[in-house]
Amino acid sequence: MKKLLFFVPVIAIAILLTGCNNQQTPSQPHIIQDTKTNIAGNYLGSEYKGNYVWGGAMNLAWNELNENILHEKLKLSTYDKIALEMAEKLNNPIFSKNDLDDKSYYIKSGYGQTTVDTINKESKKKFPSKSFGDLEIDLEP
Repeated sequence: MKKLLFFVPVIAIAILLTGCNNQQTPSQPHIIQDTKTNIAGNYLGSEYKGNYVWGGAMNLAWNELNENILHEKLKLSTYDKIALEMAEKLNNPIFSKNDLDDKSYYIKSGYGQTTVDTINKESKKKFPSKSFGDLEIDLEP
């Protein structure tokens, strides 16, 4: 259940940010094709149907988790070098919501169905012409 509660805000943020249409292509020093073996920084992304999907949303989701749910930086209990390296980079972000125009993103964290319902309501209000559907997740027992 805790994993699902973590992934709801992550998925919501990723969907909302990738739904934004910006005609300018951000300059990327290195496009990561395989995020499992290449960790170049916090700006992870990949190619999808001919488009580069930039992972800045992951930075925002991670920051939101640490600030509003955990109230501290996430610590992993593992010896997996790649996982520890990724957590270290995400815990020390070089990208935050301060780097974006407030009108260009939506971020929310919380627990349970109330949070899902709030995300759907608030994202409609903030992005009335959004091109993606509501989150269809039922977290109620």
